[in-house]
Amino acid sequence: MVAKHLAQRLVQQVRGRMVLADGAAPPVARVQALLAKAKDADVPTLWALSKSLAAGTKMALPALRAAAESADPGQRLAIGRALVLLEDETRGLALVQTVAAAGDAPAPLRVAALKV
Repeated sequence: MVAKHLAQRLVQQVRGRMVLADGAAPPVARVQALLAKAKDADVPTLWALSKSLAAGTKMALPALRAAAESADPGQRLAIGRALVLLEDETRGLALVQTVAAAGDAPAPLRVAALKV
């Protein structure tokens, strides 16, 4: 059973693009695709996005942490909340605090960051 699960999660090289053996996109590609939807999104949309980002496994943690470095305030809010949902509270809350303290973040995002 374990061997079957591990075999399904092995990475294959398909036409120059990395794809998991079970057909799912790798965490980095999945995170990037989801974050592309966060541009100019409102708070409810960002909350739904954070749940989608956290819906994967903890395998997405490195991809989320890497994406946070170049993210805009809305994306950082979604990533921070996703990290908290994935039980990486320290990094998630630190990221959310950067949104709350950012002068360039829209007021609704700053208020939402304070509520996390």
